[in-house]
Order: sequence, then C-alpha cells, then structure tokens
Amino acid sequence: AKLLYSFIVSEKGTIDLVSFRIACVCLKKLLKKKDIKGLELPWRPLYGTVNAHISLADSKFLVNTMRASMEDLKKARKEFYQVIKKCRFYFPKSATKEILDTMLPRMEPFTEEFHKYQALLCLFLPVKHGAELIKRWLPRLFKISLWASRSSSMSIWFDLWSRVAKHNIGKVDLSPILAEVFALYTQSLNLNLNLGSGNPNKGLEKRFPPKYKWLIREQTIDIPFGRLMVYTLHLDRCKTLAATLFQMTESYFHPSNTGRHLANLSTLLATLSNYYGKRIGREMRGEGAYESKLRLEKKDSPFVKMIMPVVKMAMYSKSYRMIYAVQFLLRTLANVHPNDVVGPQMKEWIHALTNVSQSHRTMSALSCMGWSVDAILSRKLNPTGCQYLEQILWKALPGIDPVDLMKTGRTLTFYVLLFYTVPFVDARKHQPAKGSMQKVLEYDEEAKRATMCLDEWCPQFLDALLKVIKQQEGFSEKNRLDLATLHFIGRAIRAFFMCLSERLGKLSIEHLAKRLTSADFWSVQKYTGVVFSAAGLALPTAALEKLLLLFGKKLVEKSKDGKTWNKVEGTSGGETEYSLFVISELLSKAGAAIIPHLDLIRGIYACYKDAKSKDVKKNARCIIKKTLQALTSVYPAEYRGNNAEKWDDPTWNHWQDWGNFEDVNNLGIRWHVPTRAELKSAASLCELALVPALDTLSKYRMKGSSTESEDSELKEVLAHVEDITTGIHCVLGDFSDREVTDSKISTTALKPVVTSF
Repeated sequence: AKLLYSFIVSEKGTIDLVSFRIACVCLKKLLKKKDIKGLELPWRPLYGTVNAHISLADSKFLVNTMRASMEDLKKARKEFYQVIKKCRFYFPKSATKEILDTMLPRMEPFTEEFHKYQALLCLFLPVKHGAELIKRWLPRLFKISLWASRSSSMSIWFDLWSRVAKHNIGKVDLSPILAEVFALYTQSLNLNLNLGSGNPNKGLEKRFPPKYKWLIREQTIDIPFGRLMVYTLHLDRCKTLAATLFQMTESYFHPSNTGRHLANLSTLLATLSNYYGKRIGREMRGEGAYESKLRLEKKDSPFVKMIMPVVKMAMYSKSYRMIYAVQFLLRTLANVHPNDVVGPQMKEWIHALTNVSQSHRTMSALSCMGWSVDAILSRKLNPTGCQYLEQILWKALPGIDPVDLMKTGRTLTFYVLLFYTVPFVDARKHQPAKGSMQKVLEYDEEAKRATMCLDEWCPQFLDALLKVIKQQEGFSEKNRLDLATLHFIGRAIRAFFMCLSERLGKLSIEHLAKRLTSADFWSVQKYTGVVFSAAGLALPTAALEKLLLLFGKKLVEKSKDGKTWNKVEGTSGGETEYSLFVISELLSKAGAAIIPHLDLIRGIYACYKDAKSKDVKKNARCIIKKTLQALTSVYPAEYRGNNAEKWDDPTWNHWQDWGNFEDVNNLGIRWHVPTRAELKSAASLCELALVPALDTLSKYRMKGSSTESEDSELKEVLAHVEDITTGIHCVLGDFSDREVTDSKISTTALKPVVTSF
C-alpha cells in the first residue's frame, strides 16, 4: 500500500496516465476493507498531487490531443478521487487541524477559489478522529456552507454532514443544525415549502468552474440528505422534521403530479431504502458501536408511520423512476417491518389485481408484490403470509395478456420471483421422516393447504403462456420488442420448471405435449424453443421420454428389419423444420439423459442432414451441435431458490422454507460435469458426423479447383464442421498427429484425437 501510495504522489516529472490509473485502482482495492493495522498515510502529498493536476493546462499527466486520451484522463481522475476517499481513514490525527488551517483561510465567498477549497476541504477532512475535534469545527463549517447555494456545492457539504452522522452516532449531536439542513434541502426542491430560514445567499453563488468539477462527486443533493436522515433517525428532532417534510410534500407524490421534482423525490426514497436497510442490518448483526437505545426500533417504527402515506400514493406514479424507488423502499420495509407493511398492503394489492377500471394499479401492484414476495411469503418474517399464495397465483394469471406485452412482462417478472421463493411441491405427497419428531411452525396447515391448488394451476399457467407465444408474429433479432419478449418468456418458463416437483413436472410436460404439436406454433418456433430448453434442463429424463419420442416419431421410423431409420412420409416441410428445431433445443442442456436416445438422434440426423431445404438441413445439423454441447460442457444443472440437496430429500418440510435465505457458504448448486460415459458417447457421435465432412474437405483440397456447385457444397461442409467443433469446443483434441503443411496434407492429420475426450 505504501509503495503504491508513493508512486501516486510522486513529484518526479510527468506521470504515465495508464500506470497512474492502474496504481489508483490497486490501492483503492487494498484500502477498501479498512483493515490494514498500523498503516498511516500523510495527507499533504495527496493534496500536492491534486494541485499539480487540478486543470488540464497545469497537469503533469501524459495526455495526447486524441479524444481517447481525454477519456483516459477522466477515468484516472475518477480513480484518484476514490483513492483520496479511501486514504482518509489512514490520515494521522493531526491531519484534521492541518487541513483546516491550510484550506479555511483560502475560502473567500463568491470567488473561484471558494469552489476549489470547499471541494478539497469536504474531500480531505476525516470524521473518525474523535468527536471532540468534530464538535469544534462543525459550527464554523456549517456557517461557511451556507454560502454554497447551488446544488453542486451543497451536495459536497451535505455529504460531509452525512459522513459525520454515520460515523459518530451518539457521539456528535447534530440536532442544532438539522432544522437548517432540512430547510436547505426543501429549498433546493423549489416546491414553495418552508421549514426554516433556509439559505439567505440563494442565487448569489457563481457556477461551479468546469476545471474543478472532477473534485466533486457527481450526485444530487438527495443522496447525502437521505443518508443524513437515516443516520440521525434516532434523534427526536430528526423524527419531527422528517414527519413534517413528508406531510408537506405528500401531495407532490400523488400520481397526478408530474415534473422535475419527481426525480429528486424518487432519489430520496431510494436512498432512504438503501441506507435504512444497511443501518438496520448492521444493528441486527451487532456491528453498531453505540448504545442499544440509539438503535432504530423494529416494532412500531415511527419511520414506517411517516413514510407509508407517501409510499401508498407514489407506488401508482406515472414516473418510472418513482415506481422503482417505491418498490425498492417497500422491499426493505417489508423485510424489516413485515407486520406493519405486508398485511395492510396485501389487501390493496390483491384488490388492484382485479380492478379493471384502473389498470395502472394492476401493473404497480404486480411490481411491488414481486419485489416484496420473499417477505410476503416468508415463514420466518411473516408466518401469516402463506394464506396469500393461492389468491395471488390465480388473481395475477389474467395479467399474462397476449394483447398487452408490457403487462405480460410485468406479470411474468412477478411469477419468476415467486417461483424462486416457493418450491412448487404438493404437501399431500410429503413423506415424513421415520423415527423423528417433525418440527411444527405456526400456520403450517395453511401453508400445506395452499399447495393443493398447484395441480390445477400449473396447466393454466402454461396455457396462458402458450397463448402469448401463439399470438407472436415471427421473430427477428433486429426487433427489440421480439428480443424482450423472448427474454421474459424464457426466464419465466425456466424458473417455472425449476420450482416444480418431479410429479408436477411430469404433469406439466404431458400438458405441453398435447399443446405444442399444433401447427399454430410452427411460425413461432424461436419462442417455443425456450420452453423445450427449460423442460430439458429442469427435468431431462421425463422431457426426453415424452417430447423427444413424440416429435421423433413425426420425423423418422425404424425399417422393417429394425437396423436403419427412414423418413416418415407425409410430414410437411414446416412441421419438419419445427420438429427438428424444438428437438435441438430440448437436447441443448439435457446432459446424461441423452445417452439412451442416441440411436434416435443418429437416425434423425442421418435422414435430414442432406435435405433439400436449407432450414431443415440447418436444424438437423444443429441437433448434433446441441447434443455435443450438452454432453461435453460444464454448466449449471439447476436454477432453484433452495439448496439442491433439499430437493433430493423426500422428508424435506418445503413449506417451512418459503422466503428463507440460503447460507451463502453452502448454496449446494448442482452442476453438470461430463462423465466418462457422456464423453464416450460424444466421441462416437462426433466421429460419425465429422469424418465424412473431413473426407470431403480433403477431396477438395487435393483437387485444387472446383465448380460453382462444388463451392456451394464446400461452404456447407465447412459450416457443418464449424457446428461440430462448436459443440465439442470444451474437450477438443490437440490435433497432434503430425504437422499439416501446404505441400503435404492427409485425412489423418485433419482427424481430431478422439481418445483425448
């Protein structure tokens, strides 16, 4: 750390920009955890480096005239700014007095130097070297800060006050300045509100000089103000002022209001959520080094009472930023104060799901419930939440609307979060452990009863999703709406299959088999493919036994002697192309479950690899590529919200784990790692498909010239070789038979070392 520090503050000649930035990044990472004991870094060398590079004209950085170099300069200054912040923790105790003595005399109001030195003072001044020292300079600096009337200048002062509040809870009393701080913030909103005398110098300060802009953090005043509010919430003065602020601004959160003020207010709510959750988390873990009476209340919290009236209006706002901030805040509050938030809000949200006359409330309810669903259904935080499961499953289902893709996306996002929270396992099929007492939680019976609707609900969900797929008009990778639709359908169907028990999974696959053979899906095979891919990943054995055999019978049949495969006559080109595509997607991550069906896969490939239709030929060869990838690649074999080991335990009381967080040190994620049997199967399949193609390439290489038709064939062979090598790229051999030269080439030299699999 000292070596990097000495390089950064070096005064010898010019500094290479890239090296400087890399050194800053390394030092920042070293100092991030603030756990280097005995380290002390002087502040003056950093101060001298800032002055040396304060403007581009005076900078010692090696900067060219090219635009890219100017961008590098901005990045270097950004990293240097972060280094100064990290170094503050290691400044000696004498640094505070020295910084004040150096910078305060130069802070003459309404001058350019005032901008420079107020930024440097707020950037360098440490706040962890004793409360007594802070009490001395706090009143004086607060008076000086009133000369800063523009938001860019005010934000750096607010950042300083919030740092004081965060690191000195119970040590430094900020009550005397809170009224002025709240008034300054209210005045910055320009909402014609007044909580105090405010800033008498508003409008007198000049614009912040561009050459000093890099010395201030690019943030609005709302972020440091929100942090200051959270870390002073234990003070009665702050509670009173915050309640008054929200009461006076409540009407500006109404959905009918629009304007620039919404950006500020939404940022404030998001900041409150962020730092409120952080402070509560630290206090729950016992990391707060202050008296227990200064900790925030977890029951009957005054903060919840003052903020919820605002939240109830803002959640239906027309501003996306406001809705996002409210969702963030609701998630935090629901996890910290479930009794005060979940119960009252769930009644309103469930009603909004069926309120046809106010469709915008349905969208907001889906978003808010999705963000808070783990707290709503958590058996530990909110034991009574299990009674809402059946209601929200059925009442949110109409939101999957083929006509309104925006609402469909919002609904599917909600379901995805629900699928990762609740294992879809019917409690009636539970096998209690023998010879052991079963742990019983409150409302266990209600939770078990809620799972009894899953047999009926799962097919209804699939029908709604397939209806959306059926209504799509093809797919184009250049169409952003098509890409978004494919993304949320794929994400939802994967999460759905992953949360299903084996019995419900088989039930759902059988339901798909009845629906997906329809000609209505031929033109939307890209969307249907993600359904097959998810089924093959989550339940490979059941999916292949049902769906692969179903679509395979449409393509090939055994000869009378049972030795070869023949095409099925009468199958249309569209159905053939569709069947080949969905089979390739079904196999894409099916792993070892493919091995019993290799004979059928070889037969399909042999019958259609040389088809006249370009698309049919492409899909047939894609089957080989996807099969090889599935057999030879390493990839996650499950995407579940619970430890994979629990799913293998028939005695698992799954209804007691709703909304619980897994141990990050023991997630139990299951991965697909190729076995020897899979690699052997892949090697035989690869040799079957690759050797003829390589022989063809060798023939053309020896011939030296070709006709136009032969060129076309050569391109197809090369494309086929590319597909195969893409499929086995994880385990490719090293082609070490002998060196290949232009003068001498052989088929043997081109064949991969299959045994290296």
